[in-house]
Amino acid sequence: MEDIQCSKMNEVKRLAMEYYADEGPGACVVERMEVLINNIFIDNPVDVYGHIVNYFQQFTKPLTILKFWAWEIIDSIGQTAVQTDLYGTVLNTNKFLSTSSIAIPSVNVDPLNYKESLETERQQSVERAIELINADLSQALSGLEPTDQCCIDEILINFFMKMKQEMDMNKAETTPVEAPAPVVSDESAPQTADSSKKKSPKSPKGKAKPVVLLPPAEPPEVLLPGCSAVAALSKSVCIGGASVRDVALYDYIACLKHQQLPEGLRMPLPMVTILSSGKSAPGKLNCVKDFMVVPSPNISLKMAMKHIVKIYNHCAKSLSGKGGMGRICNDWGTLCPQFDRPEQGLDLLEEAIKQLGFTPGQEFSLAINCAGHEILDYEKGRYEVSTGLLKSPEELVTFWTDLVIRYRSVIALVDPMRKQEKEHWMSLCEAISDRCYIIGDNVCRRPGLFKDETLSDDFQMSAVTFRLEEMTTVTDILTCVRQLDECGINVVIGSPLGDTTDSTVTDLAVGVGAKFLLTGGPCRGERVTKLNRLLEIEADLHVKGRLLCGEEHQFCQIKAPVLPTDDLKEEGLEGNKSNSPRAKTSPSSKDQKSSPKELKKEAKGSSKEQKKTGK
Repeated sequence: MEDIQCSKMNEVKRLAMEYYADEGPGACVVERMEVLINNIFIDNPVDVYGHIVNYFQQFTKPLTILKFWAWEIIDSIGQTAVQTDLYGTVLNTNKFLSTSSIAIPSVNVDPLNYKESLETERQQSVERAIELINADLSQALSGLEPTDQCCIDEILINFFMKMKQEMDMNKAETTPVEAPAPVVSDESAPQTADSSKKKSPKSPKGKAKPVVLLPPAEPPEVLLPGCSAVAALSKSVCIGGASVRDVALYDYIACLKHQQLPEGLRMPLPMVTILSSGKSAPGKLNCVKDFMVVPSPNISLKMAMKHIVKIYNHCAKSLSGKGGMGRICNDWGTLCPQFDRPEQGLDLLEEAIKQLGFTPGQEFSLAINCAGHEILDYEKGRYEVSTGLLKSPEELVTFWTDLVIRYRSVIALVDPMRKQEKEHWMSLCEAISDRCYIIGDNVCRRPGLFKDETLSDDFQMSAVTFRLEEMTTVTDILTCVRQLDECGINVVIGSPLGDTTDSTVTDLAVGVGAKFLLTGGPCRGERVTKLNRLLEIEADLHVKGRLLCGEEHQFCQIKAPVLPTDDLKEEGLEGNKSNSPRAKTSPSSKDQKSSPKELKKEAKGSSKEQKKTGK
C-alpha cells in the first residue's frame, strides 16, 4: 500500500517538474515569484497580500463576456421595454458586470390613431429581441472582450443583415410568380389620345379640382422584429467596457471617439421642453410640437437648472390662473396648454424669463420643435400650421422667417419642414441660419445609414439629432459624429419618447461632445434622471479640473445652391451662375430685353436729368 502511494507521489513530482521546467507552462511563475518576494521585502507594503494581488493582476487574462441575460420591463409610458444584464469571466470566476435598459420606439404615439394590430407587433418585437439576446446573440458574443466595442457592434449588425437576407430569400421562394397580363391588340381595344389620361375629379358645381403635385414621403425603413436587441447589447457592452477599464462612462466614450482620453470635456446644453402643443394637443396650434428653453453656455448647468425649474413652475402657475390645466403634464414631463398661435407659447416663456430678472436670448434662449412632417396635409399639398390655416412650402418659409425675426430669443428650429422640400428648406436656412440653428431630426436617417450617405450642398443643416435605439450602435453614432465634426455640423443627442431611468444618453452626449441634449421636461423620474446625471458629470469634471468653458453660439449661414434657369442654360452661363450665391439679373441683360418704347422713355429721362444737372 505504501509502495503505491510512493509511486503516485513520485509521478506527481515528475509532472510538477515538467510543468515548472524551462519550456513548461509554469516556467515564468517561479521567476515572477522570486521577483515578487524580493520586491515585498524592499517595498514593505502595509497590505502584503494586496501587494501580491496587484502584482499578479497585470499577468491575468482580460475579462471576457460570459453571457447576456434580458427580460421584459415597463417603460415611462406603460409600454414594454428590454432590460439587459452582462456577465463576464475574470480571474477564473464569473461575475456580474453591468446592466442597462432600453425603450422600444413606440409604433403609434398618437392615441387618436391607435391600432391594436400595431401594438401587437410591437409586443412581438420586444419578445423577439429578448429571445435573440438570451440565445443566439449571447452565444455569438461569448468569449469576446467587452472593450472591443467596434468588433462587437459589427457582429451585431452583420447578424441582423444576414437574417434579413435569409428572410428575403425565403419570401422570394414562397411568393408565387404572377402570370403576365394578356396583351390587348390595338384593333380590339382602340385608344384615343385622351382615353389614356385620367379625368380629374369634379366638384359639385362641375369645376375640376386643381391637382397638387407634392413630393411623396420617403417610405419608412422596414426593420426586422427584435432589431432593438442591437441597441440594447451595444449599450450594455459600452457600459461593461467602462466598468472593465474602471473609468466613468463618459470618459470611456470619449476615449472611443478620440482613441485617447481628452484633457478636458465640454458640457452639452440641455434643451429642456417646458410646453408642448401640436396636432395631438388641445388648441388649434399644430406647427409647434415643443417649446424648449436653452441656457446660455456662459452659466453653469447647476445654476441653469435651478432657473429652468423656476421657469417651469412660473408657466404652470400662469396657466392655472388663466383657467388652464396647470400642473398636468404629458409623457415628456411637459405642460400641455391650449394654444392657437405660436406667439402665445413664446410670450409665456419670455415672460417667465423676465420674471427671473433675465433677458430672453441672453441668459436663456428658446427653441422650437416644429415636427414639419406631422402637419403636412398630403391631399391639399400644404402644411396645416393651425386648424384651418394651410400654408404652401413658400409661405411656410416666410412664416418661420418672420417668427424668428420677431422673436430674437429663438435660436433653434427642429424639423421646420419635410426634407422632400429641399429647395424651400435651403431657402429657410439662407434666411435665418445666421441667427438660428436649423436642426434635423426626423429628416435624417438612422446613424447606421446616415454614415454611408454623402452630405450634399442641396440639403444642409446646422445640427443633426441621433438616438441610440433600434438598429443603432454606439460605433455608428461615433462614426457619424466624426464625420459631422469634420464638416463643422453640430450634434444633438436625444432620448426616445418611451424612456426608462437609464441615464446612458447623458454620458453619451458628454462623451461625443454634443452641442445639445434633448431630455424632455423637468418633470417625471425618467426625465429628471438625465438632468441629474448631467449635473453630476459637471461636478465630477470640475473637481478633476477637466471642465472646459462653454462655447458661444456660432451661427454659420447656410447658402442655398443656385438652381440653373432656362435663360442661363441657353446662353451657356451656368458656370458663371454657380459662382454667385444668388442668381441676379445683370443690368446689361435688362437693357437687351427692353422694348423700343422703354428705350425712348429711358432716353427722355436721361435727357431731363442732364438738363437738371446743367442748371
